[in-house]
Amino acid sequence: TFDPDVLGGLSITGRMTFVSDDDFAQFLTRTDGTPYGGFGETANGLEFFFSANGGAASPGIRTKRAGITIGAVTSGPTINVVAGDIFDFTIIDEGTSGVSFTVTKVGGTFFTSTSTAVVTGDSVTPSLVSFHNREGGRRMNLDNIVISTVPEPSSSLMALGSLGLLFRRKRRA
Repeated sequence: TFDPDVLGGLSITGRMTFVSDDDFAQFLTRTDGTPYGGFGETANGLEFFFSANGGAASPGIRTKRAGITIGAVTSGPTINVVAGDIFDFTIIDEGTSGVSFTVTKVGGTFFTSTSTAVVTGDSVTPSLVSFHNREGGRRMNLDNIVISTVPEPSSSLMALGSLGLLFRRKRRA
């Protein structure tokens, strides 16, 4: 569980391989992990999705829960996706500020696409991370998943400012 507002943000990185060319990946933050419907999709949360269904896709961001509001989503260029394609991905959920989802095609021609949005609203309790792909024999493999915290931008700026003052004091001495 995590609270992005308290932690200062969450980073999820990994690699996905589409075994089927009609599959899609769904990654959710701010969810309680409750499944619904015949496919067992996660019922609520902030969803980051990428699809191999239809050939060309860009990473997307949407809400699956009342209480979370997403501003305009800015999406990068589409990437052609077929079975066997491998993608590195990074999801950043900064809590009270923005979110982003970056997908980079590995091997062959290098392509990167990023979607970003500003999100407001509360997280559910407990606030979990969930991974899901399409049903019915379609497959996607996930590897090298790393979930970590992202330092708050204000904390990073304060640290840099303190470091600058320290160097300034040393020069005067």
